[in-house]
Amino acid sequence: MILKRTSRNKERNGTRSVLDRSAHNDSFSSGRWKYWLFLSTLLSCIGYYTKPGELSEEKPGLTAYVDVSQLENILDEKVDEVKDNLTLASHAIENRREYIRYVESVVNDIAVRWNAVNYADFYLAQIYVESEFYPNATSKDNACGIAQVTKEEFDVLKKTMVRRVNKWHKTDNTFDHEWDDTKYDLELNAEAGFIIFLYNRHKARGVLDNALAMYNAGRTRIFNAMNRKKTRDLDVYKSVLPKATREETIPYVKNVRSLWSRIKEKGVEDTIIDIEKYRVFVSGYHRLAEQAMGNGDVKLALRYWEDLWYVTSDRRSWHD
Repeated sequence: MILKRTSRNKERNGTRSVLDRSAHNDSFSSGRWKYWLFLSTLLSCIGYYTKPGELSEEKPGLTAYVDVSQLENILDEKVDEVKDNLTLASHAIENRREYIRYVESVVNDIAVRWNAVNYADFYLAQIYVESEFYPNATSKDNACGIAQVTKEEFDVLKKTMVRRVNKWHKTDNTFDHEWDDTKYDLELNAEAGFIIFLYNRHKARGVLDNALAMYNAGRTRIFNAMNRKKTRDLDVYKSVLPKATREETIPYVKNVRSLWSRIKEKGVEDTIIDIEKYRVFVSGYHRLAEQAMGNGDVKLALRYWEDLWYVTSDRRSWHD
């Protein structure tokens, strides 16, 4: 047994001695070890990626910071609270259109009654500048109603104007109403103002600018100046009114004239809505939308803004 083991060791040692140890050492010392390292790494990678892979589980979705479903429920509840009474700009504009048509029909009926149909549109322009068609308007001088009639003018109307205007316009009308019944009643106040306008127009010899100045600043001073100068000059009121009054009356006359020219071109309803659409409705309801957004009522704010987009003629966007 000992002899066999010894002979096997000799054979193994003989096999190992076949490789030249010096040549082996020279190959690594000359830098070839790098290629062996690269080959070994490559074989390792091939073995890793050729393994049968496991199916990856589906990753869970991102978790939102806000529970959107709960937020929508809250917003729906808030909208439900106000939707029955909610008025949008489009609704308000349509209501305003209907009211303007009503005022126009009232004035047209009054003009027919007093045989002065040609002055209906001019008078509508005047009372819009006076009160913007609001029947409860009251000025700092206590002028009341849609036509801004004062108590002093009303007394003259009852005493003198009705009789004179009937004579000049070949009518036979009466105005048997008291001041308390007239000052905030739309139809009565509008008729009182129309009688005063017709009276002033006659006193101003048909010059509408001077008639407007009489309505706005008082009749006596302008009437006396016209009689003294015996003129129908459009600017006579500018020279006889005090500076403070003149600074108010001149723009007043220009505004009525400008509005009247637009009414002749587009009609009463469209002209007034064009004036009020942005100045009153869009600006007002844009403010309501901002308030709703500030209160956290996002859906209500969006309803206001979407409606504003609908009513604006140039389709401007309000989403920002």
